[in-house]
Formats: sequence, C-alpha cells, structure tokens
Amino acid sequence: MINRIINSIAQVLTEKDSAREEIIRLTRDVVRLSRSVVNSVLQGAMDRAAAVLKELESIVEKVKRVAKPHPELMYTGLVYNALAEFVEAELLYHVVAKRSLVSPEELEVHYIPYLQGLCDFIGEIKRYILKLIREKRFNEADELLRIAEHIFMAIQPLSEYPDALVPGLRRKIDIMRKVLEDLEKFLLDLRSRNDLISRLEQVRRHLV
Repeated sequence: MINRIINSIAQVLTEKDSAREEIIRLTRDVVRLSRSVVNSVLQGAMDRAAAVLKELESIVEKVKRVAKPHPELMYTGLVYNALAEFVEAELLYHVVAKRSLVSPEELEVHYIPYLQGLCDFIGEIKRYILKLIREKRFNEADELLRIAEHIFMAIQPLSEYPDALVPGLRRKIDIMRKVLEDLEKFLLDLRSRNDLISRLEQVRRHLV
C-alpha cells in the first residue's frame, strides 16, 4: 500500500517538476521580451514595440496555461516577477502610444503583479520623459508627468495595507514618490532656465 501511495505522489511531483521547468523557460522569455518592448518604446520605435508586444502576450498566455493546473507554481515569485515585467511593458506602451492604461482584467493578471508592474512603470516613464526633455518636447513631458502623478495619487492609499497582502508595495510606492518629486523639480528648473534664456535672447536682439 505504501508503495502505491509513494508512486502516486512521485507521478504528481514529476508532472509538477516538468511544469516548473517549462515555466522557468517561459518566464525568462517574458522578462527578455518585456525589456525589449521597454527599450523599443524608449528609442521611439513604436512599431517594433507593438510587434514584440504581440509575441510577449503569446508567451504570457503559455505561462498561464502551463501554470493554471498548479496553483502552488502559479502564485509564486517566479511567475509574479515575470508578470510584473509584462505589466510594466504593457503600461509603458499604452501610455506612450495611446495615453491610456490597461487594467488587470484586460491583461488577465492577478492584482499583485499588476500593482508591482504599475509601480515599476514609473521608473520607465521617467526615462521616456527625460528623452522628451532632451528633444525639447516639454509639453509632452508635462502631459506624461501629470499622468504619472495621477497614478501615484491613486495608488498611494494602498501603502496602508500590510506587505503580506502586496509584497514590497510600500517600498515601491516610496520609490515612486521620490522619482516623481525629483522629476518635477528637474522639469521646473529646466523650464525656468529655458524661459530665462529666451528672455535674454529677446533682450539681446532688441539691443542689436
């Protein structure tokens, strides 16, 4: 009898180990493609970003399909970390390309990786805003900063919940706050300098 029990358990563990190995492989692809989407957006290559995003969405569906029969694998840091990267890539693309957000329901992801990706998205949108500033596209930079600030104001109350419910959320929200404060100060300072340079240039032309 004990042999039958152990053999049955061994069969289950073999199936789960096989699923785990497949999930590890797939989540690596999710992370790689997510970073490719982010880099493409930051480079302004939106067509390439959209193409990679389709491939990424297909891989994410495979992860969920493989993990679904195994909740103890689905609800782990391995899968959640990869899905958070996926959420970050989706949000960056949609905010930059369409000035819109996508919900957890649209992405079909759990709220934990969604919130983690939403927080991390702020760091990437900062990089994109800095790109706009270098290109002197100040109005677009302002618009995206307002969107980022609105997201922060909406998510900030969730910092009251314990880490046991949303691991790492408080720390991520604190980082969001610092990133946005520094970015706003930088943008205001840069605008002031540009205004001063414009006024000095007008004075110079008048004197000439």
